[in-house]
Amino acid sequence: MKKVKMSDIAKVVGVSNVTVSKALGNKEGVSEKMRQEIKKVAKEMGYYNIEQPHLSSKRLIGIFISKEYIDQEHSFYWDFYKKIVAIIKEYQYNSIIEVVASKDDELPSFVDPQWISGIFVIGGLPTFYLKQLQETNVPIVIIDSQDSDLDITSIQSDNYNDSYRMTDYLIKKGYQKIGFVGSIHATVVIQDRYLGYCKALFSNKIMPNEKWLIEDRDGLEFKKTFDLPDVLPEAFVCNCDQTAYYFMEYLKSQGYRIPEDIAIVGYYDYVYSKICSPQLTTIHVDLENMARGAARSLFLIHQGDVEPRHILLKGEIVERDSVK
Repeated sequence: MKKVKMSDIAKVVGVSNVTVSKALGNKEGVSEKMRQEIKKVAKEMGYYNIEQPHLSSKRLIGIFISKEYIDQEHSFYWDFYKKIVAIIKEYQYNSIIEVVASKDDELPSFVDPQWISGIFVIGGLPTFYLKQLQETNVPIVIIDSQDSDLDITSIQSDNYNDSYRMTDYLIKKGYQKIGFVGSIHATVVIQDRYLGYCKALFSNKIMPNEKWLIEDRDGLEFKKTFDLPDVLPEAFVCNCDQTAYYFMEYLKSQGYRIPEDIAIVGYYDYVYSKICSPQLTTIHVDLENMARGAARSLFLIHQGDVEPRHILLKGEIVERDSVK
């Protein structure tokens, strides 16, 4: 049986998805006559039992994550999902996950104030999808990303300043010719790390070399081979550990030694940083602290603290063997 969505109800009644959401959530902005009509249609269509909402409605959190993140081998965000679920359980809440594919343009039927108490979005989603979530009036916290077009509470690593410090660390180690590996148009996170890298170069009177900006992915897929310039720099700042791992393996296949010929650094201090050979100098991101901060932020919103907050968590440089 096909799952009934708010958009299905909206088409039958002849109103917008937002109006349906407000009516079913008993929010202002809908006449009582229209509210009752929408509830009647929703009940007839089997959306859910209007008189007796879902038993877990006050103890249920929706967790949204893009399919591209959990399809990856050793997915950072999949591990983060498991961590946030464990913390939710400490608060005696249950969770329901929604894996969002690129073709998805409608919300699942459980996204309703009578069903769930809040939403976590891990790693970001398209603006149009986030806007639909926001319009349901369910409290939302975005984790490890931020949408500049929507004012939604977020908690993320301090990508810009962390990347600045990591690049400056390389410069203080004596490296002057430094490149960046990351597709800067792919995500806001990569853009912020690239800008931090550029700022560190500018602060040390070094101009970025556009030939040393190397793409790390084709669409959603990480590259395993790379287009290298004729002359390579002394070091590369990679936007994440996974990129650093693949890039390091490719450089070694081309006869380069790490760190004797080229130094490599990453970001996150995730599993890839330790399976690299040599092991990777990187930025450690405290996932436990981020997950607990996200939970606190969500419950504050649920208690009426509706002013959006944007929290940045400083990472720590972890020195290993990929830098001389």
